[in-house]
Amino acid sequence: MHKTLLLAMAVALALASCSGSSSDEGLLDSAGTDAPLYDSSSFPDDLSGAPDAEEDDSFPPRPDVPDGPPEDIRHEPIPGPCSTLQPAESLADLETSYSPANWKQALLDVLDRRYAPGHYILTQAKDQSQLQAFVKTGSFQDLVMSASVAVHEMNHLYGWELSGWSNYAYFLCPEQILKVASANTPPRNVVATLLDESVGNLVATYADIYLTGMMGSQGFWTLLDELNAYTHSIFLDYQLLDRLPQGMSISSLDGLTTFMLFTELYLKWVRTNQPAQYDAIVNGAGVRETILAVWDRAEWIIAQTETVAFKLSLDADGIQERVFDTEQ
Repeated sequence: MHKTLLLAMAVALALASCSGSSSDEGLLDSAGTDAPLYDSSSFPDDLSGAPDAEEDDSFPPRPDVPDGPPEDIRHEPIPGPCSTLQPAESLADLETSYSPANWKQALLDVLDRRYAPGHYILTQAKDQSQLQAFVKTGSFQDLVMSASVAVHEMNHLYGWELSGWSNYAYFLCPEQILKVASANTPPRNVVATLLDESVGNLVATYADIYLTGMMGSQGFWTLLDELNAYTHSIFLDYQLLDRLPQGMSISSLDGLTTFMLFTELYLKWVRTNQPAQYDAIVNGAGVRETILAVWDRAEWIIAQTETVAFKLSLDADGIQERVFDTEQ
């Protein structure tokens, strides 16, 4: 039985914003991009294959807060048109023919076979000038392992191209592009006031980057944009799990659950401290639907990756427990 998603806890990188730009910094690698973190440990051999592309109907429990907002913004998790996976089509021919000089076409071919929304982002975005900064091209394996960074960052840029000056756009897949009016919102650094040592070092690292300085001065729309981008990241990392070296884990789930937590805490803070502002946010045209669509897609992929979560996470169990804590 799925618990309801209550907004406002209630529901429970490399570009700084300028002129309203939506691109954010993340956990930075030497190229200055939102690269995932890695760790090594031993895994059972029988879980080292490609991800299972079959869908199922299971979901983790939804956050539920007794003093939540009105019933009309409660929501049962319903998979949207973008909650799908592709069969893990072979990449062997692409690896055999790979040349660093032809990295972009190879990347597009990988995305076409494993994650069509990523292929759409990279082919539809008008500004391609920064794409090469988001990938490593020395070998085919390097390219594949940096593919989710490219999709994550180009999703920010493509969303900004779709947004215009008065709207904010969220690309989930070609069938679901959502726009909301980009009204002023409190800075997202308010989330930091609701964090304590119990969130752990990894969440604290994300907080130091996303919730301080110029990054922390950005508002809710870019925070939700990061949640959407991290959802793209884990979709692709899961679809490329057969390329992850044996004995290695990656921080895809950590990033996703951290931004689910930040989204919850932001809305909780605004609901508690600025109720009029909270009402203005969630009652904006299409806002509830957009938040719920992004959230549901994040929950859906968490459910699909449950059996291999240890490969897609460094320390996500505690974060996920906090996200779905019904008592906080």
